[in-house]
Amino acid sequence: MAYVNVYPSGFALIGQMAVHGCYDMSQGATDVDRGDVLYEVDGYADSGSSAFSNATLGVAAHDYDNSGGSDGDHTMKIIPFLSHLIWVAPIGNAALITRDAIGHVVDLHNDRTLDLADEAVEGYGFKIHSMDVSTEAVAANTYGYAIGHVIGSPST
Repeated sequence: MAYVNVYPSGFALIGQMAVHGCYDMSQGATDVDRGDVLYEVDGYADSGSSAFSNATLGVAAHDYDNSGGSDGDHTMKIIPFLSHLIWVAPIGNAALITRDAIGHVVDLHNDRTLDLADEAVEGYGFKIHSMDVSTEAVAANTYGYAIGHVIGSPST
């Protein structure tokens, strides 16, 4: 079992990534939080999906509120799902993560959390390497946190 020093409400990188590793995309007319998994919708980055897909872009690097604007009013930075990046992500469905989840590839529960019961993935999936169910982790998110990397590609 691993322990992390931050307990985010969405996806977060473990370690650092250079800013030049991110890419820019025009945002849809929505409010996006740092750590949201983003999708391409009609040419714009948006959040709000409950499954990985071939339209998955990566993770919002910062909070962006364009809910009062129009599609394309704002450009946002997106962290791509590169195979070498390790993430910590909260579990979103109604079960505490256990060692049985290690090695499994799971889908999203919503745009910020994972669903341990959903292993039917399209495009991308989150491969669990470890978990954190420490007192601090469970205080931050009732079901604990998975640690792993996102696998797959838009061509799968």
